[in-house]
Amino acid sequence: MRKLIIGLAALLATMGAAPKITFQASTATLSLVTSAEAAPRGNPFCKAAGSPARLAALVERSLVADPTGDTPLDPAACHERRPATPRDFLKAFNESGAHLASVQAVPAYVHSLVKVIVRGRYRSACLAYRFAAGKLEWYPLVNCVTRSLHRREVMWGDPVSRRPMLLSNCANPVQGPAVRTGCVDVLIPVKKGDQVRIHDTGPTDIARDACTSLLRAGETEWESPFVERCPDEECTFTYADEATDAPAWGTGSWTARKDGYAIVRLPEKVATQLYPVTDVRAADYRLWICVRHANGVQSCGLGVRWLDYIPRYGSRVAAWLRVNDVSGSRIPEGDRRVAVIYPDEAAWMTAGSPKTRIGTPSVLWFDWNCPW
Repeated sequence: MRKLIIGLAALLATMGAAPKITFQASTATLSLVTSAEAAPRGNPFCKAAGSPARLAALVERSLVADPTGDTPLDPAACHERRPATPRDFLKAFNESGAHLASVQAVPAYVHSLVKVIVRGRYRSACLAYRFAAGKLEWYPLVNCVTRSLHRREVMWGDPVSRRPMLLSNCANPVQGPAVRTGCVDVLIPVKKGDQVRIHDTGPTDIARDACTSLLRAGETEWESPFVERCPDEECTFTYADEATDAPAWGTGSWTARKDGYAIVRLPEKVATQLYPVTDVRAADYRLWICVRHANGVQSCGLGVRWLDYIPRYGSRVAAWLRVNDVSGSRIPEGDRRVAVIYPDEAAWMTAGSPKTRIGTPSVLWFDWNCPW
């Protein structure tokens, strides 16, 4: 069966529409999401949008064709297979504090934006997709990308407040400057070709926090961790939701392109247990993780809790892990609490059987002996 599916993928590749193939344990599933749609850091709202006047004209043209604002901008003009809709701009601008009353106000607001001078790294939205009722659904995801301006790129801002609102290269609405303090990190070991799936549960939604981001192994730009880049309707973390009794929030997935450690950065509050509560389980923020190798072998689900984050300082993290590639994973200098996942129990033993911050032995390693 697997050979048949791989053969089908090869045939589709020759036709210019190569799908991504994912395997759920011993069952193969075919996900017809092309590589062009599965952009590494989310899709731009409108690539090479140019000036506010040009982008405003594209938004206006879409609204003339469809006053509801649900029709994407011209794909050819945006150099993107599926650009944003006027309503996507409305939602993202309002998340950034624009307070636009309706989708009809978007063209005039875009046209009014002015050039502003900024320094440092900024958080911006992107277009993401998810499966809803068996269909591929696009939506604007805030805090999707964290980066500095590219060479010759311009930041467009609000004409009154001068607050940064739009990146010129991709027309992604901006949420604000990147915040580097008050965060904790989860380090996930990966091999090239691994599919990583994560899911978070807890008292509040942390997906929109300024800290929440992902740095893939070998990459230099942070992105949102809660984007389904390789959706799988079978692997849903239902067991995790039942185990915690806490609300379920984001789910994300991606494919590792290099060996090393992926870093999932989260707000510091996930490493602090909340009291008083009626149900202690509901007080915990947990990051659930599973990994599927390219050969189809999948780990059991692993949950990272508040007690698993341990204070480590600068280069001492690398010494504690005893792996060479961690220094290339851009772990920040200074005091940082981290939760380190190990490939298996043997690697955990080699690292010296580290303990959690409350003194109990850590069990943060992947179990590959799943019952399914």
